[in-house]
Amino acid sequence: MGRYSRELGALARDPAGKYLDVARQRRKDLNAQSSPARRSAEVETANWDAEWQPVNLSAVALEAGSSVEKVAAKLLQALPLGGRLAFKGAGKEERAMIHDLAHRLPGLWKNSYADPDSGDGARMVCVERVKCAQAGLPATGSTQAASLARPPPPPVPESLSVTQPQPGASSGSHQTLMMEPRKNRWRRSLVPSHDMPTGMKQEPDTEVSLDRNDGQLPWSTANRQGENSIQPSIVQAGSVACVGSVCVVWLRDDMRLLDNPALLHAAEGNFDAVIPVYIYAKDDSDPHALNGAAMIWKHESLQVFAATLAAKSSRLVLRHANAGNVAGELLDLLSELDTPAYNTDKRGSGSSTPRRLVVFNRRCEPYYHARDEEVVSAIKAAGVEVETFTGNVLYEPQDLQPIERWQHWRARVRAEEAQSRGLKVEEAAQALSGKPKALEHISGFGSYRFFSHALEELGPPRRPCAVVRRLPPCPSVRSCSLKSLGLGKSAGRGFPCDFRQCSSAAESGDWAQELRRAWSFGEEAALQRLSDFLNHVLAAGDFEGRKRLLCDQRNTSELSPYIRFGELSARTVYWEAKQRRERTNQKLFEKAEYEYVSRHGSTFKGNPNEAAKANSTFLRRFVWRDLAYWFLWEFPSLPETSLRPQYEEEIWTGTRRQLRHWQRGTTGFPLVDAAMRQLWAVGWMPNYLRHVVAQTLIEYLDISWKDGLKWFDYTLVDMDVAINSFMWQNGGHSGPDHWEFVLHPINAAKTCDPDGNYVRRWLPFLAGCPTEFIHCPWEAPVRLFRFPAPDQGYPCKALISDLDEARRNHFRRVLQVRRNHPEMISRTGHEWLKLPGRGGLLAKCVTRQEFRAETEDFIFFQGPRQKQATVKRAAPSRNDHFGSVLCESMKRYETEDAQGPGL
Repeated sequence: MGRYSRELGALARDPAGKYLDVARQRRKDLNAQSSPARRSAEVETANWDAEWQPVNLSAVALEAGSSVEKVAAKLLQALPLGGRLAFKGAGKEERAMIHDLAHRLPGLWKNSYADPDSGDGARMVCVERVKCAQAGLPATGSTQAASLARPPPPPVPESLSVTQPQPGASSGSHQTLMMEPRKNRWRRSLVPSHDMPTGMKQEPDTEVSLDRNDGQLPWSTANRQGENSIQPSIVQAGSVACVGSVCVVWLRDDMRLLDNPALLHAAEGNFDAVIPVYIYAKDDSDPHALNGAAMIWKHESLQVFAATLAAKSSRLVLRHANAGNVAGELLDLLSELDTPAYNTDKRGSGSSTPRRLVVFNRRCEPYYHARDEEVVSAIKAAGVEVETFTGNVLYEPQDLQPIERWQHWRARVRAEEAQSRGLKVEEAAQALSGKPKALEHISGFGSYRFFSHALEELGPPRRPCAVVRRLPPCPSVRSCSLKSLGLGKSAGRGFPCDFRQCSSAAESGDWAQELRRAWSFGEEAALQRLSDFLNHVLAAGDFEGRKRLLCDQRNTSELSPYIRFGELSARTVYWEAKQRRERTNQKLFEKAEYEYVSRHGSTFKGNPNEAAKANSTFLRRFVWRDLAYWFLWEFPSLPETSLRPQYEEEIWTGTRRQLRHWQRGTTGFPLVDAAMRQLWAVGWMPNYLRHVVAQTLIEYLDISWKDGLKWFDYTLVDMDVAINSFMWQNGGHSGPDHWEFVLHPINAAKTCDPDGNYVRRWLPFLAGCPTEFIHCPWEAPVRLFRFPAPDQGYPCKALISDLDEARRNHFRRVLQVRRNHPEMISRTGHEWLKLPGRGGLLAKCVTRQEFRAETEDFIFFQGPRQKQATVKRAAPSRNDHFGSVLCESMKRYETEDAQGPGL
């Protein structure tokens, strides 16, 4: 009790030293200056019981049949704002215990005085609930905060008051002033500074604090209205807390309150404390860890979500797992709660071991799933409960089973055909296909039609769960700073070498500066963008028609990064769009024979008199997303190896110099270069342009899809391994579903940038080029536009002069792969895929018509149909071989239109 004998005022004069006398006098002076806002010290004793409720703690504990500690904790936790308690008749240890609890609970002012109703030096402890930190007040623990936030004290005997002359009064007049409460020399700072050398001054952090919200303690009970149901055994503060039942919420890509099953379970599970924790495992064995633009988004997402939790009286705990040992870090977190400093609830109470639970939302990537299983096993082996919840998809890949469900659908169809032909059901499959039922191949593998049969059996996806409106307090366990995780590093301007995250040349600028300006981060920004998209784009039918292809307008959702990092759940977006009832006559295809019927509704494009649902195309995007996750689940090597294994032998003739031009946005094709520069600047580009730049790289530059995937993985803020690898493999001919279209690097602009506004924005040196020549500026007459000089870093000619010949050269190499593996070609020209682990079962993968026909004639070609322009295009000089070849190539298809999705 040596510490408390001094701290609680057992002596009239503190023997700790002269420096405390100076601090005490400073507080007295400050209190005297603010006396008009304070209650006068000369309070009549008759009003004492009406303002300060006396409590005999021992008698109340005896009547309740509980320990003194629990009764005190309940009384203090339930104390409303402005409520006052005076604990009388308490011994020295009980007074120390009350001070300890009031010190650790936020929003409580306390002090010890002589009891005016008792003699023999008896003392009482006075506690009042005040605002934890008012606007403009310093942090708790400072001298100024202690004086400004202190409530008016109760009356005390004259023996404990001091006198000093009143300013402006005679020397004989005196004013009675209250003795100030002594500053607690053992008070710890609100933000624990673990592993800080003694005497080192902590530098101020310019980032958003994870432990404060505009001066208020985020876990303060004063911030919660009507939330006194939290068990009083939880005592919360900046460094130590007493803990009962605890739920640890392991957050990964779940930075949201709406439709977060794990966080909702913790909030509604009657836990005494909930610890939201994000563990960054930099040295994890994850083969596709975050880098580049995705790291910047993650950094900003964590910062915003930390403020969101602070507004819910909680906080975000950040940890760094060494060597990717996430299970060890979670167990270390739980072990901190088992230390004596945290378990004041169990002192002398004889209570059983409090409940410990770890919850998290599952991830759908196979390597994450395997690691999660190891984490669950390790935690359960330590005697801790674990519960997992649905991930951020409509259907989890392990539940889909599209192959088996497709076989069930086919069995029903065979039974119907057998009945119509008078055959037995058992004989129908072999009679109709010539093969045993178990070995009949899977047709249309990887297509939407194949996948839709699984969805028909599963039914509609589940609806999003409720929003988390309140959280129990978070104990003050150790947490590192967000800056120390290193996610926000983006020093050094220019294209990084070997995909490094940052450069040592910090003085050269921040390459992510424009990215941060272009986006608003967090759940609130995501919900606002969703509302704008549904009300102004989807409702108008612009997404269903060709307007969504215009890259100079915001006619796409732009929700992909929010969904990727869990600031918005896929189920929330799906059901919000599903509930829309608008219809539109806008159509994507101009030819009447194009029709797409899906489980989401018919989207007939040809009949202008029959309006289609305005949400149909948008809803299918989420089905494709789940299909990509299933393929990654079924084929974990999808990002590195061709799904159709024979294409690993394909020869790519593109050079590293051409790849670098493509990455830098200096190919000489303005539409492609504008898209690549937008990608580098803001980490995003419209979906249509992603197809354009991908096919430019693959079909014309003849560079492997793996190089494109790596660059997108580094530069996209919505980097998603499943979706990126699925789409790049399809574009590179090795995926399950070939793209039945080829986008032209010049002629594609007729669809997405007919007026050249997009090119002028991202290539400002072409702003003066007439619209007629904006996408082929080398053809512009000198009298109308002078091409930028080569020293400006942009080429005056494109990398490829004859695009048709370049495409044919690539086509010949694809045909050579097919000729080397005739056993992989079906009778109809589609390609077989042997499904692993299924006893020789084959799947028929959709193959592009040009490859099936094995002809060098272009079945799909995007013609150069242009808008009417005021300036007629001048024919290039015959002396200019590049211009003449390119012009003749375009004129050859002057009247042809493009075919395929998205054109």
